[in-house]
Amino acid sequence: MSAPLVRPTAAWGEALLVAAAMYALYSLLALDAFYGDGSFIQTGRAQGELLHQSHLLHYAVIAACQWLARPFAADMFGELSIAMRICTVAALLVFHYTLVTVGCTRAQRLLALVLLGGTGAVLFYATAIERQAPFLPFAALAFHALVRCAEAPGAARGAWLGVAIGGATLVHATGHLLFALAAPWLLLARGRAGMRAAVGALAVAAVVHVGVVLSAVGLAALAGGPEALQSQAQHIAFFADLAWQHLGFNLWREWLLPLLPGSVLLPVAALLRRTRRPALAVLIAWLPYQAFTFVTLRDFDERGAYLAPLALPLTLVLVRMLPVAALAAAAVVALGTGIGLNREYANAQPEQPTAAQVDEVLNGGRAVVLFVGSWSLRPILRHRPGIATVNLLGLSIAAPFEEACAAFDRGFRTAREAGFTAIISAQCLADMERDDLPRAARRFFREHFLVRYRFAPHRTAGYAYATVTERTD
Repeated sequence: MSAPLVRPTAAWGEALLVAAAMYALYSLLALDAFYGDGSFIQTGRAQGELLHQSHLLHYAVIAACQWLARPFAADMFGELSIAMRICTVAALLVFHYTLVTVGCTRAQRLLALVLLGGTGAVLFYATAIERQAPFLPFAALAFHALVRCAEAPGAARGAWLGVAIGGATLVHATGHLLFALAAPWLLLARGRAGMRAAVGALAVAAVVHVGVVLSAVGLAALAGGPEALQSQAQHIAFFADLAWQHLGFNLWREWLLPLLPGSVLLPVAALLRRTRRPALAVLIAWLPYQAFTFVTLRDFDERGAYLAPLALPLTLVLVRMLPVAALAAAAVVALGTGIGLNREYANAQPEQPTAAQVDEVLNGGRAVVLFVGSWSLRPILRHRPGIATVNLLGLSIAAPFEEACAAFDRGFRTAREAGFTAIISAQCLADMERDDLPRAARRFFREHFLVRYRFAPHRTAGYAYATVTERTD
């Protein structure tokens, strides 16, 4: 885990070559449909947002990448798609510098970049519009700072580590979890002899991290921005649940499969003398990462989203563990898994309506789209990101039952009087019957929305929806 006395010269030509090849692969595999929060990202950017309520600087990073992508994209969806690839390639370049720093050979560096770039959790989010890709280069910077700090722990490098983790946290709130990797990595790096220095550096990093995050959140709040820390806490409280029956699924879809082959080889690396310390550090870090993933996702399939940062140390462990031929085989396995996850999602997508068909659904733009989950918005927002929407799930849990009902009814009538049509997808109507919704949401849907309103079914290009009207009987 420490760097050699003589380091190779940074071969940026090779890094750019591999990065260009991976960018081309990501472009070929780019998904033409939204995934996860992708539709919300496009809506936020269409409205010009630069500060996100939980991931404070997330939109700002995307906006910068959009500016780079704009000359090469036909619409905002294309800009965002390119932005994801730019962010992922940036992470590969940062990781290449880390490989140079620790003294890897050229063959190791080239194969490691392919291995990291092809890892399922990395490749998938390079090809989908979601929140993970913009976070990855900042996670890579934090890991680079961690590796440097482990070489010679001290106050200065500890402070830089705190700045890097703090910056990553401002881009995605799961950056807080990077300390789950930083602590064991630093403490195990130099054994007992370097324990005191490691503890000191870690303490400095923690203090600086808190300072960076609180300062940024405070400045944003003063400027009228969101209360990010409160939003993060509410998000965790809303989704947290120990549904043990989903543990096996969660382990397979969030760790073992999307981080192959590192996820399987890590226990072996922990038994080998040359990789024991870094492998143990990653195993220790995996526990809180996996726990957080399990309690917030349960049976949601996010394809390794929250665990993706662990691909960075995992790749370095494999570089130290495997000979070049085996490392090449590992890169092939990673690529195969990543492409498989990408194609699995792409092939499962229903027929997507065209822009003209979306306009037909939206009554020429004079429509308000009601939704429960963001997935129901994807066919609409793909072409019309600025359309008016109402989050029924959020509304139902944001206020007491009577207030939520009155607020919705009032807004519905106002929209109707202004000449707008309310529509909702057939999938959302079906989701309202689910028993795993929050209690307040179930009551709002079953005792008010589904009773007070009627729904006329329609279908356009495979998109099933209903127009919503108020009952008069």
